[in-house]
Amino acid sequence: MQHALGSSFANCGLPYHIGGEIPNRDVLATQTPESLKALLNLDVRTGCEVVAIDRQAKQVHVRRALTGELEIFPYDKLMLAPGAMPIRPQLPGMDDPRIFTLHTLQNMDAILAATNEGMRAVVIGAGFIGLEMTEQLHRKGLSVHLVEQ
Repeated sequence: MQHALGSSFANCGLPYHIGGEIPNRDVLATQTPESLKALLNLDVRTGCEVVAIDRQAKQVHVRRALTGELEIFPYDKLMLAPGAMPIRPQLPGMDDPRIFTLHTLQNMDAILAATNEGMRAVVIGAGFIGLEMTEQLHRKGLSVHLVEQ
């Protein structure tokens, strides 16, 4: 089950698409629900939200985002793999639309649409994604400052 409509994508490539090193967005898609069905016989559901887990009945209750339809899936063993979410510090001004995180294809598209050559950017965090974003925004022609604690 996955809330996002897309399937598996190479999130390490997101900064490189923003910088133009990976010009074709489609190459970021590593798997689709169809390819996972063909390769591993997996039933991948995207655009779904888990609304309840009934541990007694061993069932997961799911709502489809587009239709609102509810489905129930039985299980023998349940694995939770919700992934990570970027941390947004609780600071004044964090709701400004010019402040971005990079975690999804939609985040990537928003950053790409909002950045142009000659602009200035500050990247907070010198982890892998922060360093890659600094490099790629510079490559795109932005003046970039990197801040790390």
